[in-house]
Amino acid sequence: MAFAQETPAVRLRALENYEHARIVDQTPEDQRNHLIVAEYDRLFPYSAATLPSMSDDELRSAFSASYLAAFFAMDRRLTSEVEAYLHALEQRGIVSGKDFVKMHDIFVATRMFDRANEIKTKYPDLNMEKAPTIIGRSPVRKPSRLVPTSQDDSLTYQPVNLKGRVLVVIAHPLCHFSVNAIKAISEEPALSSIFKGAVWLAPPGPRLNLPEINKWNEDHPAAPLAFMDQREDWPMFDAWATPTFYFLNNGKVVAKVEGWPPAKGMKDFYQSAARWKAAR
Repeated sequence: MAFAQETPAVRLRALENYEHARIVDQTPEDQRNHLIVAEYDRLFPYSAATLPSMSDDELRSAFSASYLAAFFAMDRRLTSEVEAYLHALEQRGIVSGKDFVKMHDIFVATRMFDRANEIKTKYPDLNMEKAPTIIGRSPVRKPSRLVPTSQDDSLTYQPVNLKGRVLVVIAHPLCHFSVNAIKAISEEPALSSIFKGAVWLAPPGPRLNLPEINKWNEDHPAAPLAFMDQREDWPMFDAWATPTFYFLNNGKVVAKVEGWPPAKGMKDFYQSAARWKAAR
């Protein structure tokens, strides 16, 4: 393969350029994530057997590339590859504190909180959150949420019932578009009625920002935010940008609205809501 003749740094730069291009050309989010992972697999095919023979530069570039892919994929397969490269770097004594932070953040994004806390405990001076304990988590994959409790060190696992009509909102308190949305919803009765009983979810990411989530819930008790457990539990969703509004009927997407103000305008939002309410 032609790429095998290129230096690791060149291949890493090619992956970073590919990622940037997929963002600039506004490739749909789910498709973009799959394309970036596929390009990573092409440029940096993983094999545990080759790790000992890789040069330091190869290991460093492969670690950075696997982190980039895992950031978009947020799945266990890529997470295990990031971890394997990290261990190889550590064995050679060429690992940095930033590398451990990246590993910690990927563990948080994939909800592997125990593993994240192992790193936090081992390196307490690094800038890493302490991840909470998940109470009552089911081994069966299904749409679910992790609900903050009165104590900051735990989240309660709850399946989400998608029977009938359900409005799911992907939002985050550090997203000003999400903040603008909840402000408008709170002030406009027509919107408030649509959002009554909606499920509000913060998408998986490298940081939990639990204090900000708790503050949101104090300020907006009618729209409490919980954490999405894992993206793979919501296969009907194809976008995770905040805010995104999914109008579901028995677990199937009837309509999707992105952004606030909605990308296609308020008329489209109300039309989407009307289609949802008419769904049988």
